[in-house]
Amino acid sequence: MVRLSTKVRSYHGHGFISELWRFKLGERWLSRTEVAEYLGLHPHTIWKMHKEGRIPAVKIGRKLRFSLKDVVQALEPVGF
Repeated sequence: MVRLSTKVRSYHGHGFISELWRFKLGERWLSRTEVAEYLGLHPHTIWKMHKEGRIPAVKIGRKLRFSLKDVVQALEPVGF
């Protein structure tokens, strides 16, 4: 069983998320490297896109995690 804190600090310091509504169980959560491989981009590009607010992510501990579903939805208008 995975035990998660009830508070997660967002990567940009936008404050705390009071509930883990972003951590949807049963979804595929990817690391920055895995997202980069999936999209055919460099991991630093993924980090920059997240920092610019173009790709949503959740910071769990010291790691960023990306929902594959959310990344695909965010990039649909761009044509990825």
